[in-house]
Amino acid sequence: MEWVQKVTDDHLEQLNKKPNVDLFMQKVTLPNTCSHVLDTSPLADFILLTSALKAPNTVFTFPITENDDINAITKDQLLIHFKDVRIATINQNPYEYNARNIKQETLQLLKDKYSKYTLHPYGIRTVWF
Repeated sequence: MEWVQKVTDDHLEQLNKKPNVDLFMQKVTLPNTCSHVLDTSPLADFILLTSALKAPNTVFTFPITENDDINAITKDQLLIHFKDVRIATINQNPYEYNARNIKQETLQLLKDKYSKYTLHPYGIRTVWF
């Protein structure tokens, strides 16, 4: 069998070495603008509805990208709806946001907005006319 190779001790040592990675989580304080939000965005509806009604304490992860516009949308349309937001850094470089505990105001907005629809256990059913 040519595709099988014997693993050497040097190779095993390389595999067992821990990478030199510094992972850090820091709590982020965002402006409390959710109380002034009169509605949720379609993006927030799509992401939050999957768990808002069944498991509002679900942890969501949102990547931090090189694109400032995408990062601003993440903060302005998504992160404002959570009580606990943390930023994960790897080697002191921002990597992703971890958000959990959807705010009560947002849960109420979603319930009011979608109470007239039949909701699928995993989110909204699409209604075709």
